Amino acid sequence: MKKYTVAVLFLLIASLLFSAAFAESLPEEEPVEEPAAEEILAEIDALEFEYPRPVGAETLYVGMSSNEMIGKVFIVFTLSDDVTQTSGLNLFFCDIDTGHVSAGRASASISVPLDVGPEPKSFEWSNLAIKDFRVADGEGSCEIDYTFTMFNPLGPSVTEPLDPVFITFRQVKTLPDGTAAV
Repeated sequence: MKKYTVAVLFLLIASLLFSAAFAESLPEEEPVEEPAAEEILAEIDALEFEYPRPVGAETLYVGMSSNEMIGKVFIVFTLSDDVTQTSGLNLFFCDIDTGHVSAGRASASISVPLDVGPEPKSFEWSNLAIKDFRVADGEGSCEIDYTFTMFNPLGPSVTEPLDPVFITFRQVKTLPDGTAAV
């Protein structure tokens, strides 16, 4: 019994030492630097997507993300001066590939005002759900669930839910034409 206990103890210690040595040999992950809001907006402009422009004291917010099914997804919206309501929200999806359906672009626009703030809020429509939307101090985040429909003029349309994507967004300080966005 004593030999068995010593053997188990030896294996346990060897396992811990091997695990520690292996963990030290792994390269550290480099932090991914997110592009500035103005860089994201320039990319949206280059893709010729239409988005709401701030009016009066409204502010413009943008964000970009991706996942395995979506090459890039952009979010653009204007926010009221008291940071409580959107006055337009657009989503742009690029390079969609579900394994069954591929498409270059898709978009969704929400023209009704959404009540928002620092506490998470969720919104749902027929093909789109925005979950845990929160915004405060010039930045925010949400999760987007989108069901993509590819219309087929020769047969039935194909509908495919995309994997949820988490996206962060920030306030734009300068518009592409050089004018202040705030």
